[in-house]
Amino acid sequence: MNDVFTWPVGHASDGERDAWKAPRGPVLAYCGAAVIGGALSALALFAAGTGVRETLNWSTYTLALACAPIVGIALVGQIKGVIWLLPERRAQVPTRWLQWSRPAAIATAFGAMIGSGAFTHLRHAAAWTVAVLVAAAPSLMAAVAIGLCYGLFRALPLLLTWMADARALSRPAWERIGATNAPLTLALAPIAFISYLLSVIPLP
Repeated sequence: MNDVFTWPVGHASDGERDAWKAPRGPVLAYCGAAVIGGALSALALFAAGTGVRETLNWSTYTLALACAPIVGIALVGQIKGVIWLLPERRAQVPTRWLQWSRPAAIATAFGAMIGSGAFTHLRHAAAWTVAVLVAAAPSLMAAVAIGLCYGLFRALPLLLTWMADARALSRPAWERIGATNAPLTLALAPIAFISYLLSVIPLP
């Protein structure tokens, strides 16, 4: 995505920066769609969680506790650097979309799929902990807020790459930043665990 929307396709050979600057329209479309995609996924998860709670007469805390095995598997997978025992859609965004004539439409479609977190490969197993937090959120607003943040973070690599290009700065080394043993990747496990613990501690 970084190359598709921030460099003209085919003009980034040998790591050279093209003199033509990518327009902001597709980038903003991608980011906006990613945020909306995250919010829509959150709405779906919260609706599913609400259905389970109402059917079983559970509280949000009970639902969160019942999802502890999912969180445990996700944390082990995050530490191991794999999506371990948890489902994911093993697909990418359809490349045929790149043949569309309007870059903003391409960016919107890509952003919605990436931001939703449900239609492509997952890079981090901790995403399943986010899903549990959304499904067991104490309110619709809290669930949507989590979804908006998730979509935004999914969009940030493209936005920051475009900003770096616009200012003739070095591009962030996303492959190194997101590597299995990278500090940020390793930090996701304890952050996810603490977030889950906070969700199962009853408020006074």
